[in-house]
Amino acid sequence: MAAPKLIKYRGKVYRQAAPYGYQPMPSIPAALQKKFEAIAKLRLGIDTLREQKSDRLDFHDVGVLSVTHALYDAYQLGWLAHQSQAAKDK
Repeated sequence: MAAPKLIKYRGKVYRQAAPYGYQPMPSIPAALQKKFEAIAKLRLGIDTLREQKSDRLDFHDVGVLSVTHALYDAYQLGWLAHQSQAAKDK
């Protein structure tokens, strides 16, 4: 499966997601990016999530169980952030 095509339009980057057309790429806050990188390193053995313009460095063989653990960790981050925000709103 080919990678989605990136298109720049009016200063924003969009990815082509067939069949639904173009969707804006979200910008990830630096603090959240660091947390994602920590999960990737711990669970997937990936040192950085930045594109390195090398197939050898940008693509990784990872087990399904490792991906499941990484997704669960990211879910937990979101849940904890939600709980923290809910506590502040009270």
